[in-house]
Amino acid sequence: ELQSLLGGPAVADEGAHAEASFFDLCSGPPGGADAAAKRFVNLLGFYMQGSITLSQGEPYGDIAIGRGAEWTADWGAIS
Repeated sequence: ELQSLLGGPAVADEGAHAEASFFDLCSGPPGGADAAAKRFVNLLGFYMQGSITLSQGEPYGDIAIGRGAEWTADWGAIS
């Protein structure tokens, strides 16, 4: 899912400033609190690896997800 939002191998260098929304990521199936929590934990793991960047403008607001320095299109979807 995140790969399709931030770009796969064909756009590895293009759109380096592409961003995705955590709210948008959670709006797709599977839905529910459990799925959102799993996605969030996976995002934190990718953030710790340097694969993505995360920013949030206000508490409880949407989280902007961008490509990090270690971005690669080889990892699977966040589920």
